[in-house]
Amino acid sequence: MKKLRTWFEKIRKLDFYAASLGAQADERLARCEMLRDEFARQAFDVQDEKRAANGGRGGANHRT
Repeated sequence: MKKLRTWFEKIRKLDFYAASLGAQADERLARCEMLRDEFARQAFDVQDEKRAANGGRGGANHRT
């Protein structure tokens, strides 16, 4: 996502004609970022539930 966002910003700087789909592309990238974050949250929640079910065993929690 970081690479896509960087490329998008570079393209936006070169878009001298204000492409009509630029805003839509920005919205879609933002939606992808939101979905990625939601997926990560759900994955960590499942990991935490499994760890709790195992009595706290299962390694370190890698959330930051």
